[in-house]
Amino acid sequence: AKADFPPPEPIRCLEVLPQSMTLWISSGGTTSVLHHDDAENVLVMLAGRKTVMLVHQDHAQDTYARIAEHPGSSPVHQDAVDLEAFPRFANVSWISGEIGSGDMLYIPHTYWHQVNS
Repeated sequence: AKADFPPPEPIRCLEVLPQSMTLWISSGGTTSVLHHDDAENVLVMLAGRKTVMLVHQDHAQDTYARIAEHPGSSPVHQDAVDLEAFPRFANVSWISGEIGSGDMLYIPHTYWHQVNS
């Protein structure tokens, strides 16, 4: 329940009302697909490290989302892009960074993102 996991100090303001909270737990070596969510995200690292790739919504047409198996996702994995199969992905600009224990990252709901732990 939400009472068991109070939000971190920076997002405990009256202007922020979380719609839901999800706790993702991993021992490492996991990866998400490139995707976007319908809600704002605040990624909080309790322990460990993650590499995060962010793609602005203006590049959505080059993520090949229309042919993805699941809505809101992309069939392209940026670690091994097949430019013959997905040539428009070469037009995608992304920001990549690493977060560690105690870090927080805000991901706007329209941003595409992919996470490696």
